[in-house]
Amino acid sequence: MVGGMCYGDLFGGTLQGVRERLPLFKKLGLTYLHLMPLFETPVGNSDGGYAVSSYRRLNPKLGTVEELADLAREFQEEGISLVLDFVFNHTSDEHEWAQRAQSGDPEYERFYFLFPDRTIPDIYERTLREIFPSVRRGSFTWRETFTSGSGQPSTVFNGI
Repeated sequence: MVGGMCYGDLFGGTLQGVRERLPLFKKLGLTYLHLMPLFETPVGNSDGGYAVSSYRRLNPKLGTVEELADLAREFQEEGISLVLDFVFNHTSDEHEWAQRAQSGDPEYERFYFLFPDRTIPDIYERTLREIFPSVRRGSFTWRETFTSGSGQPSTVFNGI
């Protein structure tokens, strides 16, 4: 297999723009194409597309899930498989799982690391590598409005 990777928004603008580059991908001999991040993220508070608000909706600037399915079928007919990221350990606070955790649902609270204050997260952050240093510092997010089942404000680490 010969694979390639591109940011759909930067390379094609939209899914239709990516579709228009199908002849180029075939000329390059690609048999799979990894499209980087496509899913819906918070407007104006994005980390480059990985703080996903929904895995069921695409970034509306790129297109729709139906258009993605059509694109995948067309590429597959031409011998190119599409690959997508599903980074389940990184969701935005708009994601349904985070919303349920924030409402105190114990099942969804288990998807995240919750702390009553910054003590333990600050210890972790002494040695954790920065993932998005130019966009957002640190790996933990303080949510004054987020209360765990105990009713206390919590620090949230995006993680399952």
